[in-house]
Amino acid sequence: MYKRQRDAGRISLAAPVLLVLGGLTKGTVWVWAGVLLLDELVERMRRRTRGEPVAPAALGRVLPCLLVAALGIALDAWMGAQHGPGAVEHGVPTTSLAAAMAGVHARYLYNLFVPVGLSIDYGIDPAGSWSDPLAWVGLLLVLGACVLLVVAWRRRWPLGVVAAGIWLLGLLPVNNLLPRTAILMADRYLYLPAAGLYLLVLGFVARSRVSRGVVLGLLALLFGVLGIARTGVFADSRTVWADATEKAPGSALAWFQRANDAAVRGAWEPAIEWSDRAIALEPRPEILVKARLLRTGALLARIARDGEAGRPVTDDALQEVLDEANRAARLAQDLVALPVVREDPREVQA
Repeated sequence: MYKRQRDAGRISLAAPVLLVLGGLTKGTVWVWAGVLLLDELVERMRRRTRGEPVAPAALGRVLPCLLVAALGIALDAWMGAQHGPGAVEHGVPTTSLAAAMAGVHARYLYNLFVPVGLSIDYGIDPAGSWSDPLAWVGLLLVLGACVLLVVAWRRRWPLGVVAAGIWLLGLLPVNNLLPRTAILMADRYLYLPAAGLYLLVLGFVARSRVSRGVVLGLLALLFGVLGIARTGVFADSRTVWADATEKAPGSALAWFQRANDAAVRGAWEPAIEWSDRAIALEPRPEILVKARLLRTGALLARIARDGEAGRPVTDDALQEVLDEANRAARLAQDLVALPVVREDPREVQA
């Protein structure tokens, strides 16, 4: 729709309306205004290369979308800071969080080229360190993308502009420095950035002397096999979270969800064991209170099961339940007192 209006030399009014609807549904949609801007820049570049005239006000066509996106981002930032979940505090210095996110940036690149060892949750430690070589790799990757964007623009290389621009735009909303969320790394964050990276790869393959059909066919076959193998993990909740705890044993969320699945199936011993694993990782307060509440319920259910089987219930077992319930209650009181959680009841569904 936008392209048709642009080719006709008119400003599209439907594009900013659709952007508003999408942005209010999912905040990351606002970056598509940047994608439209890239499209306009590439179109100007092509016209200049062909010696065609470029209208001085051509970029004005994308201005309504850019203004809508700017207002939407400002609104999301304010809502996130006031009511959550965009004001998450990880309890670490900003420099440490920046190092952790730089490392995540490097992991994203690796996962796109070598999509093995993927997990539904990664349990990234926000207390990163610049002594980690992976953090420097990630930082250099960001700087390299910025340099590529500038150089590609100066040399009138549309593919480089689009690839670098989409990569940077796609990862911008999930940089977790601003805004800060509880999920530091997730494969779903790569839907848009992956397009930029793979476009660049396809461009190099197209220019190579190797048979393009053979290379692309092998890549499609390899990625297809890996994709089919990965879908088996999502057969049910049990397999998903078992895979997550195997791939990311430092993820408290994964251990809690695995314990929750065991409790749903009435497997109380594994539920208690895996709740303990989540608690031992000292997770964020909202996960910790859920894990303790789950452990309390599993302990009570185990006592009820033993009672029905005619086995004696010891005082120590009852005291353990009482102590766990008290710890969970204290945590819940402290958690509800937090402004972000108080305004966002999704965080205390337990």
